[in-house]
Amino acid sequence: MPHRLLPTLLWFVRVLIIAFIVINHLGLLAVCWLLPYEQFVELLLSFYGKTELLEAVQAKWLTFEKFQIVRWFALLSLTISFSVIRQWLWTQATFQQLFKPLGAFFGHTVWLWQQLDKSQKRGFCLSIGFILAYRLGVAFYFPVLIDEAFSFVYFVKQGPLVTAAYYPGPNNHIFYNLIAAAAYKIIPHPEVAMRVVSGFFGLMTLGLLGVWLLRKVGYWATMVAIWVLAFLPYELIYSVQGRGYSLQVFLFLWGWISFQHYYAGYTPHYWRQSWIAAMILSLYTLPSSLYFFLSLGVWASFSVSRSKLLLFFKDAVWIVMLSFMLYFPVFLISGWRTVVQNDWVVRLPWGVWLSKFPLYFVNVWNDLLIDNIGILFPLLGFTMVGWLLNYKKVRLQHSRLMVQAIFLIAFPWVLLWVQGVLPPARIWIYLSVPAVVLLACVLRYTLQPPYRLRAVFLVGLLIALTTTVWIQAIRYHDEVPQQFAASIAKSGKFQQIYANEDHYRVMLAYEFARRNQPLEMATGFAPSGVKRYDLVVLSKSQPLPHHWPSDQYTLFWENKQVQAYTPPRKPTRFVFYHPQKDFSFALLFPQYMPL
Repeated sequence: MPHRLLPTLLWFVRVLIIAFIVINHLGLLAVCWLLPYEQFVELLLSFYGKTELLEAVQAKWLTFEKFQIVRWFALLSLTISFSVIRQWLWTQATFQQLFKPLGAFFGHTVWLWQQLDKSQKRGFCLSIGFILAYRLGVAFYFPVLIDEAFSFVYFVKQGPLVTAAYYPGPNNHIFYNLIAAAAYKIIPHPEVAMRVVSGFFGLMTLGLLGVWLLRKVGYWATMVAIWVLAFLPYELIYSVQGRGYSLQVFLFLWGWISFQHYYAGYTPHYWRQSWIAAMILSLYTLPSSLYFFLSLGVWASFSVSRSKLLLFFKDAVWIVMLSFMLYFPVFLISGWRTVVQNDWVVRLPWGVWLSKFPLYFVNVWNDLLIDNIGILFPLLGFTMVGWLLNYKKVRLQHSRLMVQAIFLIAFPWVLLWVQGVLPPARIWIYLSVPAVVLLACVLRYTLQPPYRLRAVFLVGLLIALTTTVWIQAIRYHDEVPQQFAASIAKSGKFQQIYANEDHYRVMLAYEFARRNQPLEMATGFAPSGVKRYDLVVLSKSQPLPHHWPSDQYTLFWENKQVQAYTPPRKPTRFVFYHPQKDFSFALLFPQYMPL
């Protein structure tokens, strides 16, 4: 019965997917080619209930010229989609191959689990349980980051169409935000919805790494690798924060495993589709995924057969073409420069780049591996010495994996030199994976039986403690603006606000958006102080303008970063949660009254 049911079920799913693609493309063609330009824009805005923005959208975001491009892109998209259907979904055999990597993963996981003894199973379950509990605690304890708040206000809450098209900078992790937007429809709480997605992919990364390494390097080296990766600061924080970095790490590991399985030349064809899917989704999450895509491409040029190399370049064309289709709404609405030319990362002259690179390189690895605390690099250096003393025992497959891990770590810096830029350290979070794989391969030959359990316990304890100290040290920066904004939003007495400090402006927008409260956030002061604001939040570097009457605003709250002003009124008691204490205290807040 199962043998008869499975083909029927796969055929039904295949028909649903093909019907979904065809109906969507035909619907897009009909709307684009049958409706006039004005009616098309009105229909689009009515979908969001923003018809009052008709003139602004026609003038800036979706002009008539862009509408003509949309029409022809709809035809191109239909052609490419049918090509994909023909190659991957047209026959039942190729359609089943889309599910085979997932089935192979679960089958291999069950087989590996059966090979472990009771103490190893117990140790693995306790480790995963502790990691999950620790991350849940961090998720509830750690404040909302400014980028997390920005992602919710401007992408997730706005829905999939805005998320797929609006790209003000490298802060829109599109694929992640689309998943988070879907989760927000189910869980109408922004922090929970966004952090559940990150937490899921963070745990999936640990599970995928464990299944992959367990057969390669053994149980104890795998456990150390899982503990190290789980408590690295960036991996930990972005596995509980609502950003796309944990998804990027998962897709990198998935793509790396698929690449190794297929292009090594001894595994089934379905890993090829797995590799293509991982790279497309990774690029759609963060464009910086191009670094490891190119790194694997260069590695393939020197390590695979000619037939597989030609196939790789054919796959690369598919990856680039399909990624372009996904980014087309961004190129159309926000402009291609927002993706290709990042204004936040400026190209430096070669001499300047060379002088700044050494310190930048050290700081990146300090952030990734918390080496300023002095744990991982000494551990890696010690194990490397042990590996060199036992190099004759190293298997060829481990040597190749170690060389590949070193190449994936080293080659992106060459690409960075060609670009002449120094991007934020967090985009290199995926380098933690090859670094941990390298560590696991070394431990395979240096972690002796009498010391295995002690080593796992000691490494896990040290990293967990030091990362906890690191979290406690950095949480204050985002906690104060969030608590201040929450206090303002809860009062319900402020609707017109001016704020020129980034953290406070974004957090105010976030706290009002999560409560669905109306807010008019001003971008600049009105001439001569004609405009009256309910609340003015100024950076300490920009005091209240001198031309404003002294009796128009009064200072009621300040800290080291900002000063907050309101129109002078009789004060009332209001609860404000102090970030450095576990209890709350009453702070005098002016009660807003209409002027």
